[in-house]
Amino acid sequence: MNNSAVEQALVEWLSAAGVSAPVQAGSSAEQVANDGPTVIVSVPEIQHVVGPLHRATVNLIVSAPAYQTEVAVYRGVVQAVRVAIANGLASAFDGVGIEYAGLHVSESTEQIDDSRWINVLATTLGFAR
Repeated sequence: MNNSAVEQALVEWLSAAGVSAPVQAGSSAEQVANDGPTVIVSVPEIQHVVGPLHRATVNLIVSAPAYQTEVAVYRGVVQAVRVAIANGLASAFDGVGIEYAGLHVSESTEQIDDSRWINVLATTLGFAR
């Protein structure tokens, strides 16, 4: 199972799910936009558990310039990501050859760092392949 394939499937799915900010893969060479909210999908690790089961660490990061973005706009993007994840994540992997098996949210944090709002939703996804 390939990290970038999982990232790309999630990027495409979140974009189609109506998230109002640009969504990009963490492994992308593109720079993060400085002028508004951006969603970054990062898959730093996929582990083989047993048989066809795999476990992926997935971080969904919403970042926005703190002094140019209204808090309500930034939090609206965060909420859109959360709603999308809660209401149909399995469909993100339709046609990719990966069967979604479950989600565990391990951490959710929000902070201002380097003049940017940053919200990290750290999750573990289960897959069968």
